[in-house]
Formats: sequence, C-alpha cells, structure tokens
Amino acid sequence: MEKKGLNLPQDIIADLASFLETEIQAGRRLAPLDGEAVACFLSIPETPKHAQKPQHHERTASKSASSNTTIQPIVASDTSGSPPKKTLKEVAQAVADCECCERFKARTQSVPGSGKSTQPDILFIGDAPESEDEASGQPFSGKAGELLTNMIRAMGYNRDEVFITHIVKCRTADNRQPTHAEVMACLPWLAQQVRLIQPACIVVLGDAALRGLENNPQLDVNNVHGIWRKFENIPVMPTFHPEYLLRFPTAKRHAWEDLKTVLTHLGRTPPKTAKQKPPKT
Repeated sequence: MEKKGLNLPQDIIADLASFLETEIQAGRRLAPLDGEAVACFLSIPETPKHAQKPQHHERTASKSASSNTTIQPIVASDTSGSPPKKTLKEVAQAVADCECCERFKARTQSVPGSGKSTQPDILFIGDAPESEDEASGQPFSGKAGELLTNMIRAMGYNRDEVFITHIVKCRTADNRQPTHAEVMACLPWLAQQVRLIQPACIVVLGDAALRGLENNPQLDVNNVHGIWRKFENIPVMPTFHPEYLLRFPTAKRHAWEDLKTVLTHLGRTPPKTAKQKPPKT
C-alpha cells in the first residue's frame, strides 16, 4: 500500500530550517547579544561554547576576490500602484501613510532611511527597523547600528556620506523578522528610493533584504556573499547583517573581505588604520 503524506513532515522541517536560518542570519531581535562583541569590528573573541558556529564557505569568500566582474541579476520591483514619487520626502510621506501590509498596525512611526541622498558611493539596506530605530526615526540606531557605524568608518566613510535604510520601513511590537510577503509589499518604496538616490553600489545586509531584492525566499547569504549582483542596474554586494556578526563574531572576517571588495569596485582602499583592523568604537 502506498503511504501518503510522508513528505509533509519533511516539508515542514525544511520550512522551519529555512525560517530559523533567516532568523539567525539577520539576527533575531530578542536574542541576547554579547556586548563585548560590539567593541570593535573584526575584534574576534572566542565563540561561546553554547553558541552554534555558523558554516562559513571559504570557497565562496575566496571566489569573490576573483569574480568582481560576475554580475548576477536581481529581479527589480515594479513601482507601487500610486504614481512614482519625485523626491525622497514624498516617498517618506507615502511610507508613513502606507497600509500595504500588517506592520502598519503596530508602528508609531516609519523609518524611511537617512544619509547622503544624492549619488552616494554606497547604499546600505538592512531588514527591518528595531525599537530604537522607531523611537529615533533613524535606521540602525541600536547595538547593530553601532557595529554598522564601525564598518562604515573602517571603509573610510561617515554615516552622513552613505545612505542607510531597510527593505521594510516599519517594525512590529515584538521586533520579529519581516515575512517575505511583507518584504515584497514594501519593496516598491525601496525601488523608488534607489532610483532617486542613484548610489554607485548597494551593500545588502542579511538574508531578509537579499531575498526580497531577488524575490527568492530560499537565498542564503552564506552562499552568495562577496559575489556581485544587480538591482535596478546597480551593483549589489551581499554580506552579513550586523546582528549576525554580533552573534557570530568570527564572520566579521568574511564581512570585511566583502566590504574590501566594495572598496575595490569604487577605486578606494581602506584607511591605513583599517587595513588590518577597522578602528575601535
């Protein structure tokens, strides 16, 4: 007799594994963080025994150095149903009024992004605002933001010289990760921002943002970090989310190699103080 339904548990397990990897990759908001790991980007303490070590792909990391011309397409989103906005201020207002997904019900204010709004070298895209971001109205205002600021400084920039945003613009009461449906609902606003900002390149931080840009919920930054892609005909470099780096500091070396690849693309080199280690916070 043929046994029916045997694939169902395996499918559920696969979906759960994918979800958990998303949570880990981008950093679950309510997970405890090691404060010492924030001290310095690329300052790598011993991994706690209770923490599961991530599976970094050395082959992928080494491949990135030799494949700077390998550009893989990312699916660009159409604009939203409303007419395209002409300024970032108009986009921000539209985001503040948006009710395209369930996240609007819990927000006190949206977080559209901040920084250099005209042709910056780099546009950083994270996953979703945290409670600190919502309170300040600025992206990456918490501990992950401190590390991102360190990363930016190590590259030789200040935060006001780049633009920083999230792929979704509102947080939830429990700071959960955005669903793929929520990401796709918010993606048109990001696409309009990209067209208005016109960055030289994009650094996408973590699985949730990358999966949204490419409309592929199965993507894993572990497998594609360091390899150039494109969104809106702009080069995109995937790398690890700062919260992931706080949880797994050993991944900082891989992230730093990705960022150095970005600098090479831009014709820049890290400041002398950051060639071996980015500066301390």
